[in-house]
This record gives sequence, structure tokens and C-alpha cells, in this order.
Amino acid sequence: MATRREIIIGAISLANYRFCGNVADKPQNLTSFDNFADRPQNLTSKDAGKLYLYTQTGTWHKWSGTSWEIKDKSRANVKDYGAIGDGIADDTTAIQLAINQCPLVYIPAGAYLIRSVLSVNKATTIKGDGHGQSIIKAFYSDAIKITSSECEVRDLQIQTSSQHLYIGISVDNVYKLRLSNIFLFGNYLIAIKLLRTSQLRADNLHVEAVNSDRVSITGIGILADSCINCVISSAHIQGYDKGISMVAPSIAKTPECQGMRIVNTSVLVCNIGLFVEFVSALYVSGGIFDYNYQNSIYIKKVLWGSISDNYIGGSSLLNNTIQLKIDMANAFHISKNTITIDDIQANMKPGCKGVEIFGYTNTLTENYIGTPIGGTIDGNNSNSNKVANNTGTTVAYSP
Repeated sequence: MATRREIIIGAISLANYRFCGNVADKPQNLTSFDNFADRPQNLTSKDAGKLYLYTQTGTWHKWSGTSWEIKDKSRANVKDYGAIGDGIADDTTAIQLAINQCPLVYIPAGAYLIRSVLSVNKATTIKGDGHGQSIIKAFYSDAIKITSSECEVRDLQIQTSSQHLYIGISVDNVYKLRLSNIFLFGNYLIAIKLLRTSQLRADNLHVEAVNSDRVSITGIGILADSCINCVISSAHIQGYDKGISMVAPSIAKTPECQGMRIVNTSVLVCNIGLFVEFVSALYVSGGIFDYNYQNSIYIKKVLWGSISDNYIGGSSLLNNTIQLKIDMANAFHISKNTITIDDIQANMKPGCKGVEIFGYTNTLTENYIGTPIGGTIDGNNSNSNKVANNTGTTVAYSP
């Protein structure tokens, strides 16, 4: 009868054929190790070329004569580089080595403590087993920094131990980036920072601060600075000073932040849910912006775009709360939104409004604007700003 060890080795060598390499290279007398710490350390140059199977990962390890290497470097399990994943051992070096050597890095279920940022400077895919399974615990450090194009990070939970000092995922000067199914938990300075990024596709992100009361609220959930043609979809951001912030240095000449889309995204319990400044071609649709303390959406100096089919709510805990504030916008279209404050009239603070619009050639049509908040639209050039077919409380032209 085959032993348990023989059964495991046989199953791995067949089930993981592509991952293990060519079975034809398998030595006649199969050698293996069950734990990374048990990988032989007494080999010499005479043993060069020997293959050992790591039974936990199904990966062939090859002795070069002076050091160990992974036989198939097209993909890697971080445990093949010594990661423990118990949330206590420092796994920084092991994960970084896997990223440096392989274009596809797999982080299996476990909690991986890192004490310095993981740098991704070549086209790499990093994949885990999902939220609550593959957890990167950044200990007083940024978590991941990406400076190469055509990368993907997916199916991970990233959490920080600090209080608003560090960044979860930092991206600088890249294109064709995919972020998918990522849960960022903790009080980040900036949970996701996108600088000079183009063709980003970010979906199913969950960005949540630990403290979400108005007194302690700070930081930014997602910052996009000087980005082009990026899409954020099916995301949830909660508990930051600004949930999503999209900015650029100037719109006076050539806009540096343009073609930005936010789709089916919820931003809750922030001071400002969505803040946008110096951006052209902004499109926001199908979202929920609610329970935000100051503005659910604040658009400033934006050139053309639309906000449509969103629920834009909030609380009137502060004076002069405005759910949808648009300042110096041009050719912006607001349609088919529900814009309201969730508090009853008796709790309303002075100066609260549903809508406030300043700018030129903007339209506000087919929205429901809840009572008793109403709103105003710039009346200095009322012929260029259009208000039509809205229901609920009247939106008046300001003097």
C-alpha cells in the first residue's frame, strides 16, 4: 500500500503538471520536502541539477550547484520563496523575491506580514484567494508600489496597522493597470494613490477606514492625480475625508486629468464623497453617494461630462451642507438623479441645499430633488444654464 507521502507526491505531480514543469525531467528516485525549512541545505556543486518537489505547492526546486532556484519561473507561489503566512513572521523578503523573479505571483490563503513596501517594477500579475483569505498586513509601511505598466493585482485583502500615515497601493506613471477584488481595510493616509496613470480598470474594490465618525475622519480613499481614461466600477468607499478625489495641476491649457468614469460605485460616511477639480470628460453614473457630512459630490472647474442615474443623499449635521455642489463647470449635464437629505425637516441645519451650480451651459433635467432642500443655479447667465423637467422641490436661479 502506498504511503501518505507517496500519494501526495503522485497527486501533485499529475494535478499540477503545468505548474511543476515537465514530468519527463523527473528523476527516477523522486526527492521532495514537505516544509520549506526542510529543503536540503547540505548540497554541494556535485549535486547541481538535482530536482526536489515542494509538496505544499507542487513546485519543482532546482539546485544550481551553489543555490536553490525555482525550475519554472513563469509563475510562483510565494511559499516557494519562504513566505510563512502566519501573520507573525516577516514575509517581506520572500514576497519581494517572488515578484522580482516571476511574472505571475500567487499569494495563497494566509496572513502575510510585511515591514517595507513591495515594489513592482516590471509587468506582473499578483493574485490571491480573495477577501478574508489572502491578507497582506502592512506593519508601519506602505503596502504595494507599482511603477510598471501592464500589471494586475487581484483577490487580496490589504490592511494597515498605522493611523493615517501610509498608502495601501501606490501607482506612478503606468498604463494598462487592473485592480480587481481588493479589500483595503484600515486608516490609510491614502488607500489607493494613482499618479499619472492611464487606462486603469478598477473593479470590485472595498476601501474602508476603521474610524468613520466625523471627528476622527481623515485621509483619502482613492486619489487620481493627472490620470487619463480610467474607470472605477462596482467600488465601495467608506469613512475618509474624501472618498474619491480626482485632481490635476491645471485645466488652463491641456487638461492633464481626463476621460474619467465612476460607475456603480458607493461612497458613504465621508466628509466629501466625490471631489473633482481640473478634470475634463468626467462621467459618473449608477452610484450611491450618501451619509456624507459636507458634500456628497463636489465638482470644481470641470469641463464637460455628466452625472446621471445616481442616488445623491446625505446628512445635514453641518451648516451649509450641499449634496451636489458644482462650481465653475462648463457643459456639464446632471440628469435622472435622486438628490436629497436623509434628515427630517426639524433637524435641518442652516444653509443646507440639494443642489448648487455655478458655471455656463450646464443642464439640470429630469432629477428628483427632495423636499425641503431645493437648490440654486447661477442666474448671472441664466440663458446658458438650463433647468427643466425636475420633480420635488424647485431649483431657483440665484440673483
